[in-house]
Amino acid sequence: MNYNYDLSFENLNTFDIELFDDETLELSPTELLKREEQLKNILNSLFNDEQEIECRFSSISNFTKNRLLSQLNSNDYNSVLCKVENGVLLTTITIKFKHEKIRKLVKSIITSDFPDFRKELNYPKFHADSLILTDIERKNSIQLFDDRYVRINFSEEETQLKFANKYKLERPEDWG
Repeated sequence: MNYNYDLSFENLNTFDIELFDDETLELSPTELLKREEQLKNILNSLFNDEQEIECRFSSISNFTKNRLLSQLNSNDYNSVLCKVENGVLLTTITIKFKHEKIRKLVKSIITSDFPDFRKELNYPKFHADSLILTDIERKNSIQLFDDRYVRINFSEEETQLKFANKYKLERPEDWG
């Protein structure tokens, strides 16, 4: 099992997709929902509903683990691995992509900088800096940071080309 909780800058197959380039933090609920829809389209292009994925995240406390896992029953996921490293809880869950909890985590990440919208839309609060979803079979990975951009590590050239035709792919170091 891969314990990497950050997609590498050095990997030649890693690219960022900017969900928007507006520098302001002022945002309307309509615009936020458009970005959420764009993120859903990206995720659905990488994963299919029946696929098993690894869902990885890190958090400062056991709060995230306990809250998330308390909402799942043992039939929801195949495995959970939690370990503490340097005071940070690292959690990996193997679960089907279609699971409702994955959708809730995505909604939480997309609204992380906008607590009022999150409350208004009744999206859960998620105490983690990012969420990494990895396709177990093909090894494509996506790291969700917030509503501004996603980082994707493509394991297949075909998938990368499909995305390059649809989105502006940037190398992570180009953001400097």
